[in-house]
Amino acid sequence: MSSIGVVYYSALESIKFENYLKVNDVEGFSVSSSMALVYPLVGSLFLLLFFYYFSVMSLIMFFSVLLTSLTSLAFVMYPLIERYLPRAASMNIQLCCLKGTLEQAIVVFFSCLILILWMVTGHWLFNNLIGLSLCVLSICVLRIPSLKIVAIGFVALFIYDIFWVFFSERFFGENVMLKVATTAATNPMDTISQTLGLSGIFISKLQLPMKVIWGNRLLGLGDIVIPGALVAFAAKLDHIQFKLNYLQQTKYFKLSFIGYCVGLAMAMNAALLLEIAQPALLYLVPSTLLPVLYHSYSKQHLPLIWGGFAEEPVV
Repeated sequence: MSSIGVVYYSALESIKFENYLKVNDVEGFSVSSSMALVYPLVGSLFLLLFFYYFSVMSLIMFFSVLLTSLTSLAFVMYPLIERYLPRAASMNIQLCCLKGTLEQAIVVFFSCLILILWMVTGHWLFNNLIGLSLCVLSICVLRIPSLKIVAIGFVALFIYDIFWVFFSERFFGENVMLKVATTAATNPMDTISQTLGLSGIFISKLQLPMKVIWGNRLLGLGDIVIPGALVAFAAKLDHIQFKLNYLQQTKYFKLSFIGYCVGLAMAMNAALLLEIAQPALLYLVPSTLLPVLYHSYSKQHLPLIWGGFAEEPVV
């Protein structure tokens, strides 16, 4: 349920973020056709690096997470504070030699607290908070300019996910995706604390927040971000292209979001019934992409949105 909520929230926030970029005359990060084709190759390279050199790659990933999650947690918290504590942004405070607003202090405090609790306890809740915040940031920042790029990227990632889950064992002796996803990393902070004679403060093994965890079930962040990017694209399509209120009269957004819910349910049920790891994109790609393609074709919108958003709304 948390991944469904994140996809819904991120899709709506991506519209606000797009408006923010336009108001501030900032160029967003747009995905091109070549990038969409390269992503699976880059993902495959990183999978193999993790598979063969897990200790080194997990160390790099650990410190990368520390840096990027501070940004992603802040990105998620700022809108919430502005909504529920609107005065915090105008209240100035000073701690020692540091000056800022109460809003900034709250964001920094809770971002650091979540990271520290994750390193100390390794609890799945803090892992998920970090991972889901990274998903929100990724979905909002990724700008997909056309349905063509969505289709290219989805087909490429569809093949990528199926290969690494179902067929990698034939070539590498083990299920590469499953091995990388389930292996716990050594906590560098525990090593540092033991060197300083402060053992027992940090947990020795950590699950890196490259996935969200519910008991013995795992869902990779890519299984949230990739279809979530399509749902965000659909929300922008309704809101910008067709000038509709995306909370009440959506069509593409509603279709893609319902498709995500259905695809995720199918993936989870397949994993339970077959008792083997499932490539979630096997279910999520067709359940999200096909309804959007069919609806755009049936409404004769496909030629207009295949190459990107038009300047004027489609009628």
